[in-house]
Amino acid sequence: MNNRVNELYVDDPDKDSGGKIDVSLNVSLPNLHCDLVGLDIQDEMGRHEVGHIDNSMKVPLNQGGGCRFEGEFTINKPHFVIEITSVSTAALASHDYILKIVPTVYEDLSGRQRFSYQYTVANKEYVAYSHTGRIIPAIWFRYDLSPITVKYTERRQPFYRFITTICAIVGGTFTVAGIIDSCIFTASEAWKKIQIGKMS
Repeated sequence: MNNRVNELYVDDPDKDSGGKIDVSLNVSLPNLHCDLVGLDIQDEMGRHEVGHIDNSMKVPLNQGGGCRFEGEFTINKPHFVIEITSVSTAALASHDYILKIVPTVYEDLSGRQRFSYQYTVANKEYVAYSHTGRIIPAIWFRYDLSPITVKYTERRQPFYRFITTICAIVGGTFTVAGIIDSCIFTASEAWKKIQIGKMS
């Protein structure tokens, strides 16, 4: 029988990444022409790239009335923002997605480690105006990478633990059987006394 041990520690499990995270983006914007779609990337390390086009592609949707944007790029840890221009069901609304990302390590019985991320997401929709009063719709993806890493380690349960568990189950069964036997015996004795009391 195997069990899983959970640990928390302050560390970057993926040190080989060079402080970067690979991002794959695939966003469909059914009501926005591809000429109006662009990608901006900024982070706390000073990167602010407007109109990022490397490894990206725009695919027309709905006879050219919409657009699917696909892109792959790397970003710096720990905090970064990705912005796309968009139009949603609520005309000209902006969307803000805040993702809290926790680095996660899974270690199996053989000691092999897999690096992954767990995340939670919150979002809000609003209308944003520029200083000229123009509405500027956008989709924002804001990532916050936790400095705490969660590690799940799979371990075999020691044999003595298995024996202890079996003994606990057997002992519990005998205890419950003893309680039930005692209750039945007490009830039968009380019933006999009641019957003897009726005869006399």
